[in-house]
Amino acid sequence: METLFELGALNKMPDILVLYPIENVSNFIEDKKEIIWYDLLKHKMEKFKGTRLKWKYKYDNDVKQYRMIPEGIVDKIKKVVKKINKEKVNKWFDTYSKYNDTTATLEESNEEGIVFKINEKELQDFEYALYRNGLEYEEI
Repeated sequence: METLFELGALNKMPDILVLYPIENVSNFIEDKKEIIWYDLLKHKMEKFKGTRLKWKYKYDNDVKQYRMIPEGIVDKIKKVVKKINKEKVNKWFDTYSKYNDTTATLEESNEEGIVFKINEKELQDFEYALYRNGLEYEEI
Protein backbone atom coordinates (compact mmCIF):
# COMPACT_ATOMS: atom_id res chain seq x y z
CA MET A 1 0.00 0.00 0.00
CA GLU A 2 1.43 3.38 -1.05
CA THR A 3 1.29 6.32 1.26
CA LEU A 4 -0.18 9.67 0.25
CA PHE A 5 3.32 11.12 0.24
CA GLU A 6 4.49 8.54 -2.31
CA LEU A 7 1.42 9.11 -4.49
CA GLY A 8 2.08 12.86 -4.44
CA ALA A 9 5.70 12.29 -5.44
CA LEU A 10 4.60 10.22 -8.44
CA ASN A 11 2.25 12.95 -9.64
CA LYS A 12 4.78 15.74 -9.32
CA MET A 13 4.56 17.95 -12.41
CA PRO A 14 7.75 19.96 -13.12
CA ASP A 15 7.70 22.91 -15.50
CA ILE A 16 9.98 22.88 -18.56
CA LEU A 17 10.67 26.07 -20.51
CA VAL A 18 11.42 25.17 -24.14
CA LEU A 19 13.35 28.08 -25.63
CA TYR A 20 12.54 29.35 -29.10
CA PRO A 21 15.46 28.57 -31.43
CA ILE A 22 17.32 31.51 -32.93
CA GLU A 23 18.33 30.88 -36.53
CA ASN A 24 20.48 32.77 -38.99
CA VAL A 25 18.57 33.71 -42.13
CA SER A 26 20.28 35.03 -45.27
CA ASN A 27 18.60 37.90 -47.06
CA PHE A 28 19.69 39.62 -50.23
CA ILE A 29 19.09 43.36 -50.08
CA GLU A 30 19.66 45.98 -52.72
CA ASP A 31 22.41 48.39 -51.78
CA LYS A 32 21.12 51.67 -53.20
CA LYS A 33 23.10 54.82 -52.58
CA GLU A 34 23.16 58.18 -54.21
CA ILE A 35 26.18 58.56 -56.48
CA ILE A 36 27.14 62.05 -57.62
CA TRP A 37 29.21 62.59 -60.78
CA TYR A 38 30.25 65.83 -62.42
CA ASP A 39 30.00 65.83 -66.21
CA LEU A 40 32.83 67.97 -67.59
CA LEU A 41 31.35 68.30 -71.09
CA LYS A 42 27.86 69.34 -69.90
CA HIS A 43 29.19 71.33 -66.94
CA LYS A 44 26.64 69.96 -64.52
CA MET A 45 26.34 67.55 -61.60
CA GLU A 46 24.46 64.32 -62.25
CA LYS A 47 22.97 61.95 -59.66
CA PHE A 48 22.50 58.21 -59.93
CA LYS A 49 20.94 55.59 -57.65
CA GLY A 50 22.94 52.42 -57.16
CA THR A 51 26.03 50.84 -55.74
CA ARG A 52 28.44 51.74 -58.51
CA LEU A 53 28.66 53.30 -61.95
CA LYS A 54 28.90 51.29 -65.12
CA TRP A 55 30.29 53.02 -68.19
CA LYS A 56 29.01 52.50 -71.75
CA TYR A 57 30.33 53.94 -74.96
CA LYS A 58 27.40 55.47 -76.84
CA TYR A 59 26.15 58.61 -78.54
CA ASP A 60 25.27 61.53 -76.26
CA ASN A 61 22.59 63.77 -77.82
CA ASP A 62 23.35 66.69 -75.45
CA VAL A 63 26.96 67.14 -76.62
CA LYS A 64 26.45 65.58 -80.09
CA GLN A 65 29.28 63.04 -79.90
CA TYR A 66 30.14 59.50 -78.90
CA ARG A 67 31.58 59.13 -75.42
CA MET A 68 31.60 57.08 -72.22
CA ILE A 69 28.30 57.63 -70.38
CA PRO A 70 27.72 56.36 -66.83
CA GLU A 71 24.66 54.59 -65.49
CA GLY A 72 23.87 53.44 -61.94
CA ILE A 73 24.09 49.72 -61.17
CA VAL A 74 22.38 48.23 -58.11
CA ASP A 75 24.18 45.28 -56.50
CA LYS A 76 22.52 42.88 -54.08
CA ILE A 77 24.35 42.25 -50.83
CA LYS A 78 23.92 39.13 -48.71
CA LYS A 79 22.97 40.05 -45.16
CA VAL A 80 22.60 37.50 -42.35
CA VAL A 81 19.83 38.28 -39.86
CA LYS A 82 18.95 36.44 -36.64
CA LYS A 83 15.33 35.26 -36.54
CA ILE A 84 13.35 33.62 -33.72
CA ASN A 85 11.56 30.50 -35.00
CA LYS A 86 8.44 30.15 -32.83
CA GLU A 87 6.81 27.65 -35.18
CA LYS A 88 9.51 25.00 -34.66
CA VAL A 89 8.54 24.43 -31.01
CA ASN A 90 4.82 24.31 -31.83
CA LYS A 91 5.33 21.84 -34.69
CA TRP A 92 7.59 19.71 -32.52
CA PHE A 93 5.01 19.49 -29.71
CA ASP A 94 2.22 18.63 -32.18
CA THR A 95 4.30 15.75 -33.53
CA TYR A 96 5.41 14.66 -30.05
CA SER A 97 1.84 14.56 -28.73
CA LYS A 98 0.62 12.56 -31.77
CA TYR A 99 3.19 9.78 -31.43
CA ASN A 100 3.61 9.60 -27.64
CA ASP A 101 1.15 8.88 -24.86
CA THR A 102 1.78 12.22 -23.17
CA THR A 103 0.28 14.06 -20.24
CA ALA A 104 2.31 17.19 -20.98
CA THR A 105 0.28 20.38 -21.14
CA LEU A 106 1.12 23.78 -22.48
CA GLU A 107 1.04 26.22 -19.57
CA GLU A 108 2.05 29.53 -21.09
CA SER A 109 4.17 31.14 -23.77
CA ASN A 110 6.33 34.25 -23.56
CA GLU A 111 9.00 35.94 -25.67
CA GLU A 112 11.63 33.37 -24.57
CA GLY A 113 9.70 30.19 -25.25
CA ILE A 114 6.87 27.91 -24.17
CA VAL A 115 6.37 26.46 -20.67
CA PHE A 116 5.14 22.86 -20.49
CA LYS A 117 3.96 21.00 -17.38
CA ILE A 118 5.17 17.40 -17.52
CA ASN A 119 4.56 14.37 -15.33
CA GLU A 120 7.71 13.23 -13.49
CA LYS A 121 7.46 9.75 -15.11
CA GLU A 122 7.53 11.25 -18.57
CA LEU A 123 10.22 13.86 -17.91
CA GLN A 124 13.15 11.78 -19.17
CA ASP A 125 11.41 10.88 -22.47
CA PHE A 126 10.30 14.49 -22.95
CA GLU A 127 13.84 15.82 -22.42
CA TYR A 128 15.29 13.18 -24.75
CA ALA A 129 12.80 14.17 -27.48
CA LEU A 130 13.82 17.82 -27.05
CA TYR A 131 17.50 16.87 -27.28
CA ARG A 132 16.95 14.77 -30.44
CA ASN A 133 15.25 17.72 -32.13
CA GLY A 134 17.96 20.22 -31.17
CA LEU A 135 15.74 22.28 -28.89
CA GLU A 136 17.13 23.98 -25.80
CA TYR A 137 15.19 23.88 -22.52
CA GLU A 138 15.36 24.76 -18.84
CA GLU A 139 13.65 23.17 -15.88
CA ILE A 140 11.94 25.91 -13.88
